[in-house]
Amino acid sequence: MFKHMMKLIWNRKGSNGLIIAEIVIAFLVVFGVASLGYSNYRLYHQPLGFKWQGGLHVMIRNGGDWTEEDGRALEQALNVLRDNPQIESASALLFGPFRGWRSTTNFTFGGKKVDAVQNQFSDGAHQAMGMELLEGRWTGPEDIGLDWSSVVINKRLADELFPGESPLGKNIRPPDEEDQNYREQRVVGVFTDFRQMGEFFAESNYVIHRLPIEAHDERAFSLVIYPRPGASVALQEEIVETVQRVAPNWTLKIQEFGAMRDAMLEQVMTPLTVAMLIAGFLILMVGFGLFGVLWQSVTRRTGELGLRRAMGANRQRIYRQIIAEMCLTAGIALALGIFVAIQFPMLGTFKVVDWPTAIGGITIGAGIVIALCFLCSLYPGWLASRRSPAEALHYE
Repeated sequence: MFKHMMKLIWNRKGSNGLIIAEIVIAFLVVFGVASLGYSNYRLYHQPLGFKWQGGLHVMIRNGGDWTEEDGRALEQALNVLRDNPQIESASALLFGPFRGWRSTTNFTFGGKKVDAVQNQFSDGAHQAMGMELLEGRWTGPEDIGLDWSSVVINKRLADELFPGESPLGKNIRPPDEEDQNYREQRVVGVFTDFRQMGEFFAESNYVIHRLPIEAHDERAFSLVIYPRPGASVALQEEIVETVQRVAPNWTLKIQEFGAMRDAMLEQVMTPLTVAMLIAGFLILMVGFGLFGVLWQSVTRRTGELGLRRAMGANRQRIYRQIIAEMCLTAGIALALGIFVAIQFPMLGTFKVVDWPTAIGGITIGAGIVIALCFLCSLYPGWLASRRSPAEALHYE
């Protein structure tokens, strides 16, 4: 039966070739959107690495270069905020979470180029944000006055730089004879992760330096504040007024982490939703095209189908034949489409399309295309099953 259907498909290779090309294009479009959606789904269900629930973010703009006066104001603002009985913790970060700002660096280590995101946290910020320490310790006051810079790195970077061994006490900044201000960056701790940009952004190599508040020379763009349970609704206004008193030249913007997270999610979901709508519209058009082609094919094959009925084939066999032919044609198209799709993870064309994502996209895309072809063949198959031997004689 399979050989017979392949022969029938080959005999109508002109029209079937167009159907196969249409299905391949539709599959690749669905594969692209499904891969992007599946990748975001996987990212969304991975832990962020910090606690955002209930947190507040205060963005700092000082309108120019960071001065020692700004540094003193930052230290004073943190001390006043920590004395507030409604505030559980107050910390300073160079770049806070759920914002489009971040700092990246790259260096050569062990003969290979390494990219990493870097940030600065004040003492206690890691614990306040609920980050998980795997080994070692967080940076703190004990790092003041050392001949090196203490850093904590995430597990991803630790595994890349020091596979199979502990990174504690090792230097991640290769010596540079031309750098007169060279300082070793010694690892004192390893943490799980800090996905600064939000759920839809992939894990990356991460390095956290200590923000020396007492030195008054390192800038901070973000204050991270966690209120105590039952804090008053007027606390946000009180925080802004408190900081504004010690730093009147600063421009402040306070937001809840929840609102910032929602805005970041919407920023990613909007184009993805548009892409899904476009793909859905394309699938609908492909469905109408397949339905029309099959209907026309059944009409042209009146003689063939009627002859089969005259030779003893019942209506169910004719019905199954039309559906099987369509599914077999779709299978040929999917084989071609999958061959093209697997080139993306093999060649590394797009970093977002790794093997798990590609397999998920192929599975979703193939399922949608097969379901579409099956549905589009139901009514034409039913029409074919209604052809009688008398109609075949009339057709001849």
